[in-house]
Amino acid sequence: YRVSVMSTSAGPAVACRGDSTATSAEGCGMAATSAPPVLHVDRRNFEVVQPMLLDCIKRSAFVGVDAELSGIGMAAERKSKAIDQRYLQICEIARTRAVISVGISCFIEAASADGATSSYEVYTFNLATLPTQNYVCEPSAAVFLAEHGFDFNAQIRHGLRYTPGLCDEEREAKKLTEPLVEIFAAVLNRRLVLHNGLFDLCFLYNAFYAPLPSKLDTFTADLAEMCVGGVFDTKYVSEKGETPFSATFLEYLFRKLERTHRETNVQLIFPPLLDDDMVRIAQPTVTEAVEDPPRLSEGEIELCKAFKSHGACRKGAACPHSHSIDDIIDAEEAKAGRKRKRGVDSDGPPVNAEMRDNKRLAVSGARSQGHRAGFDAYMTAFCYAAFNAQLGSTAVNGLTQRIHLSNCQHPLLLQKSQFAHTSGPHKANVSRRCRVE
Repeated sequence: YRVSVMSTSAGPAVACRGDSTATSAEGCGMAATSAPPVLHVDRRNFEVVQPMLLDCIKRSAFVGVDAELSGIGMAAERKSKAIDQRYLQICEIARTRAVISVGISCFIEAASADGATSSYEVYTFNLATLPTQNYVCEPSAAVFLAEHGFDFNAQIRHGLRYTPGLCDEEREAKKLTEPLVEIFAAVLNRRLVLHNGLFDLCFLYNAFYAPLPSKLDTFTADLAEMCVGGVFDTKYVSEKGETPFSATFLEYLFRKLERTHRETNVQLIFPPLLDDDMVRIAQPTVTEAVEDPPRLSEGEIELCKAFKSHGACRKGAACPHSHSIDDIIDAEEAKAGRKRKRGVDSDGPPVNAEMRDNKRLAVSGARSQGHRAGFDAYMTAFCYAAFNAQLGSTAVNGLTQRIHLSNCQHPLLLQKSQFAHTSGPHKANVSRRCRVE
């Protein structure tokens, strides 16, 4: 599909001064679409940003969400073949680890010039979060996040506080005012888009809603009622949908869909985010991401097999092989007989080597945002927009409420059964929120 990106001064009433960092780009729009403006939010600027954030969520057609976690446990602890047992293992991980950052990307439907284009205003936020209780931080997770620019100093000093494992009545009894609960409640009223979402759902439920139920069918019954707009898992659709993908990790899926731009037309508009002095001061100092190694000539590029398959490599920056998503996709296209001639874009006029390298450099810079919750949330929502434009809303609606399960042929269905009841804390939350409204 074709992606065009525009910047505009239009935005919600609370949007203040400033120019969008997005630029206009027709066709590929690689650099512009790969690097959306992301507003960092913590305790220093939350009061300023909160009205805009809630307004964006409430006006969204769908919301991409991603959570950065302090750990995900050992592989053996979370991959039991028995799904009920796997759920219990993930619950234990969610109770002992923490949500340390939440990304929210709001896609708001906008009028298109031709009437046929899927057009969206996009607002993306990265919220630093910090639980009030002790939690496990796994060394491997800390190293991984630090290597991808996560600022633990800013998170610890300024993260938005929350108390996990409590329902609304318990928070009220303890006189806790936790605005993240209100934000999560607003997200639940829109279509929620996740990638490989089971961990996110378990962690977010425990952190901002209620204690996790002891049974999987109770958990899915709660979610079926909680998520008013439905839940869409881009991982599930990329693996089970009609269009095959050779890999389904988020960065690959995003980049693949971003480059396949002829069949449908998606227009993204990045209005200016808040440009107040407090917001600028609130930006944390981020560790400079490791630069990609110098690109080899076309015949010398050797792809990392582990990264190509899973989007991760134990050697990290020390790996001598290419971790470039573009190199992976180029190799796939060459194998399929669609090899690009060097120095020529497949969808446009010839470009010189400097233009091509600048484009790759811009995309590489955007990749340094990868594995930050805000940018991951944006990539997730972008994939949904692409699927929606390509498959149509009817087909997409038929793919909601299905969560990807690794090593399983069938997804986890978010639905109530005649044998399952919702949990007590969920019922209490629903009752209290109805009284408040």
